[in-house]
Amino acid sequence: MPEDNEWDKIRGSVDSLIFPHYREHICFGLISIDRTGISGYGYSLVLKEMAIKDRASVFEENTILFVQRHRIVAGDPIPLGYRAPWIKRDLLAIAKLGKRLTAQTTKVEFSKLLLNSDNTDADCIEVHIYGSIHRRAIEHLSGHEPSRREDKVLLKSVIKKLKDIGATAEISQ
Repeated sequence: MPEDNEWDKIRGSVDSLIFPHYREHICFGLISIDRTGISGYGYSLVLKEMAIKDRASVFEENTILFVQRHRIVAGDPIPLGYRAPWIKRDLLAIAKLGKRLTAQTTKVEFSKLLLNSDNTDADCIEVHIYGSIHRRAIEHLSGHEPSRREDKVLLKSVIKKLKDIGATAEISQ
């Protein structure tokens, strides 16, 4: 649900620029190779590639930051080179991060370059998935133990349903 914050106030208008006529069908994610997400976003889901590969695209950064940086307004075309189909996500990552990669870059270092959430404006490659996400598309859930009793009960139910379909969960204190 949208919250009363600066991001959610402009999310709808930015989505209309990036996804004209179909913004309500887009689910957002990000690329991560170590199963982590952005902690401020709550829980993280790892989705099965088979469930999204034919309906997902990747974008070089958060679309709100992109629209602000490039000063895009209604009617402007989206500049070429910042979006790719799922199958070419590696090329987009190389285009974005290539200057910071070396032959000695480790998987841990690459993971941190791919998803830099050390600052207030997390830098990531955004994933745009067309259509809803069925629970059978979920491979893994991670996040923190909730503090409220009601949320703990709900989380326990969600984890049970995920385990019933073969998904894993990792909840930290």
